[in-house]
Amino acid sequence: MFALRRLLVCLALALFALPGNARAETCGSYSLSPQPTDRQVLVHLYCNTGGSKTGTSKWTAEQGWLEDGTDIGSWHGVTTDTAGRVTRLQLQNNNLTGKIPTQLKYLSDLQQLSLWGNRLTGEIPAELGDLTNLQVVSLSQNQLTGEIPAELGDLTNLNQLYLNQNKLSGDIPAELGKLTRLQRLFLHENQLTGRVPSSLGDLSTLERLYLHGNNLNGSIPERLVRLNSLVELSLWSNPQLVVQTLRFELIRQHDRAALRYIYQNNNGAQWTDNSNWLSDKPLSEWHGIELHENGQVKGLDLRNNNLRGPVDGAFSGLLVLETLNLSGNSGLTGELSLGWADNYLSELDISSTGVGVPD
Repeated sequence: MFALRRLLVCLALALFALPGNARAETCGSYSLSPQPTDRQVLVHLYCNTGGSKTGTSKWTAEQGWLEDGTDIGSWHGVTTDTAGRVTRLQLQNNNLTGKIPTQLKYLSDLQQLSLWGNRLTGEIPAELGDLTNLQVVSLSQNQLTGEIPAELGDLTNLNQLYLNQNKLSGDIPAELGKLTRLQRLFLHENQLTGRVPSSLGDLSTLERLYLHGNNLNGSIPERLVRLNSLVELSLWSNPQLVVQTLRFELIRQHDRAALRYIYQNNNGAQWTDNSNWLSDKPLSEWHGIELHENGQVKGLDLRNNNLRGPVDGAFSGLLVLETLNLSGNSGLTGELSLGWADNYLSELDISSTGVGVPD
């Protein structure tokens, strides 16, 4: 009888030790080796950005994470190749907190890093520059601080870089001009200073460049605005930035980008009349818009149209605006900064709104 009991206990322990029946890892039990596996790096990321298996996890979605016996490719937001290496990490809008771990540099096959829309803080790790297979980096809409690492210029396969809507400061690194495959560079709504580096004029595949909402100064490099690939450029809300010449097509796209931001930031989906806004139709067919003969926005009439929220600096992105009527939109607030547009504006009506203008 004793021998039978002992045999049953041993069988039970053996069954419990099988991968499918093992307990989940915990943040207190993992270790990170000098050359960690992809799994170890992911566990480290989880445990250092608000994830928890023993307490209350801050992550919004964490299916599969830290569960023994599961392939990391089945974890929420993780994609792996046939060899089991991580190729995509998509944890956007997932309530990650804390700093971005430098150990992500060991995910050497990573092609996409999407951590936007979280509550990440601290600086962008320079070590991300080691991930030379990266094609997309999206760290926007966090609370990141410090300077943009020059090492990001080593990501020669990168075609999309989104660092917008953080608290980044300092100059735009000239090394970004080495990203010869880059198509989209979004740096808007940070605290960047200094000049726009002329090296950005080397980005022969660049299609969209958003720089608005910073404190940039000096002139826009001629090489940059003459890029044939560039179809959309946003520069508004940089009070000390000098715009000398822009291609007419680029100006029209600058207007379109500014109008899109006005729509998104001021309750556009609930406007009384938003006919054709955000469509591909000519701007002349968008409600309330009047154009100059060359296609630039001349007048914007959105009176009594249920615009709400604080006025955005995008109004200053309409470079040759002559008339602006926002009257009767009682939900509009804030101070209207017209920037460059102030040189041309001859008629302004903000009556029956909560909007003011600078002295």
